[in-house]
Amino acid sequence: MADNVPTPVCAVCGASALRPTAVRLRHGAVHRCRDCGSGTLLPRPSAKDLTDLHAADAYQAHPYFEARRDLSALRRSDFNRRADTLERLLGRPLKGARVVEVGCDRGDFVDFLKSERGAIASGFDVAPLAVQEGRGAGRDVQLSTLEDAGIETASVDAVCAYDLIEHVADPAAFLGEAARVLGRGGALAVETPNFDGFVYRLGRVLARVRPAANAMSSLQERLWPPVHVQYFTGRSIVALLTRSGFEGARCSGRELHIEEVAGMNPLLKIAVGGAFAFGAMAGAPTILSVEARRR
Repeated sequence: MADNVPTPVCAVCGASALRPTAVRLRHGAVHRCRDCGSGTLLPRPSAKDLTDLHAADAYQAHPYFEARRDLSALRRSDFNRRADTLERLLGRPLKGARVVEVGCDRGDFVDFLKSERGAIASGFDVAPLAVQEGRGAGRDVQLSTLEDAGIETASVDAVCAYDLIEHVADPAAFLGEAARVLGRGGALAVETPNFDGFVYRLGRVLARVRPAANAMSSLQERLWPPVHVQYFTGRSIVALLTRSGFEGARCSGRELHIEEVAGMNPLLKIAVGGAFAFGAMAGAPTILSVEARRR
């Protein structure tokens, strides 16, 4: 990453209006765009840099995955919520629909879509160990980005990407490819951290206070990991979707459940749970849920 030249413009809207550092990190700094409010990591890792980070053993073993790889009642409820959203966007049941999940990890949701909803589901991810584990379980998952997957134009009914677009070096290119593979009226569902959410606003404040930043280092590493290179606001991601060939883009929010956050000490977990509750009450949730249809 040391050889990368910092991108002088916002990676979401292209404006050369990046404010001074919003969050300084060991692996760079997040700069906020004055025009669209997005947060862009500089220096900007290349696509290869990001692939290498996702291939590392440390990424696969991160405590973040403890809760996300346990098909608990909470997780099953979340899968049903996602599937219901896709069915509502398509205006029909998912049975027989071709659904692609990008950033599928082991393919747990892919398997759910096939077994519970009858979808023709497949997944793509750039984390080799996760894909290997998924394929070992008989799931239709492949080691690839969406851009390199070679999917036929207008051959997919729905594309979904949960906690993925913040990992993508070029989000506009990713959404452009999603639009290409979707048929007319095809559904897109995306979830990503909310840069304007209470938790992320609090994280920016704590990052400026050195004693607080040190005390909350494990939380800060969760908010600003090296694999997250782009942070969106609701306004910025809806505008990007519209420019990328989608219509009816709609953004809502959801708050994380504390059980979705694994690997924290009990006191910090209580504090994070309180922040989630406040974010929900204040209308500034931690996660953006975005949906649109192919124009």
